[in-house]
Amino acid sequence: MDAQRVARRTSAAGLVGAAAGALAGVARGGRPALLAASTALNATLVGGTFFGLLEAADAAGGGHRLTGTALAGAGAGALWGAVHSGGSARRSIVAAASYGGVALVADAALGLVTRAAGGGAGGGDGGTAEAAESWELPRWVPVRALSADEAAERLAAEAAATAAADERALLLDEVERELQEQAAAGSERY
Repeated sequence: MDAQRVARRTSAAGLVGAAAGALAGVARGGRPALLAASTALNATLVGGTFFGLLEAADAAGGGHRLTGTALAGAGAGALWGAVHSGGSARRSIVAAASYGGVALVADAALGLVTRAAGGGAGGGDGGTAEAAESWELPRWVPVRALSADEAAERLAAEAAATAAADERALLLDEVERELQEQAAAGSERY
């Protein structure tokens, strides 16, 4: 069992949870920091449970990768379903089925993308880095990679636009200050 891999993946789950919680907090108009912390904690705990079970399933061997993923998802779902429902067996089973299904679908989708990119048999870490380096977008996608010169030109244009916007903002601040001074001087006359 690779404890470092579990720790990296668990940390990533926590960071994703924090970002999702912050975005949800902003969207709800509530307390984004509190929701980010709460969501990060839940995502870290669920992610740690899932990735720990997944590593245990991989270490045990004898099964298909997707089966291990589904079982790890079901285990994490059963545990957290029980925690969040006060121990309800029915809700724990529903959560196990939901988490297991989501994990299975996500891993299968990652496997399809990795294979389409030429990265081997499936998801996980097997071949993903090599696939990312050699992967190209289909011709019909209206996105392309920029050359170093094009990227430099765009960055320079963005910097110039930002400088111009900053200059306009300073000018507006100065005009606002002058108007406030005139309004204060005008109210003193009467």
